[in-house]
Amino acid sequence: VVLYLGIAVVLGHRFGLAGILIGLVTSETLIKMLWKPYYLFKKGFEEPVLSGYWPKMLKYAVAYAVCIIVSAWVSHAYQAALDVQGWIPVLLFCVVMGLTVMVTLSLMFLLLDKNFIGFVRHLLSYKKK
Repeated sequence: VVLYLGIAVVLGHRFGLAGILIGLVTSETLIKMLWKPYYLFKKGFEEPVLSGYWPKMLKYAVAYAVCIIVSAWVSHAYQAALDVQGWIPVLLFCVVMGLTVMVTLSLMFLLLDKNFIGFVRHLLSYKKK
């Protein structure tokens, strides 16, 4: 709270509402991505942060970056190919983008995360019953 208030007051004075929102995002990111994982891995799991948290976070960051790049490419290609006017093309665009994100993230997690492979096997075991 103190970090957020400090950043929000400084940036809010300079940039107005946008500065307050930047302060919120910055403080939340610093606390949730740096301090909480550090404390959890150091005190809770009793694992080193550099070899426990950051390699996992880096894998997920790569997966999300690839998803963003693929989604941007599909979005640009879709909008260039079709005139997105009216309800039906917009709904189709939403379906295409949702499927793009789902397929891209699923493939990335299958490649990068052994726990996701176990999850998929678990889901497929229900189909056999």
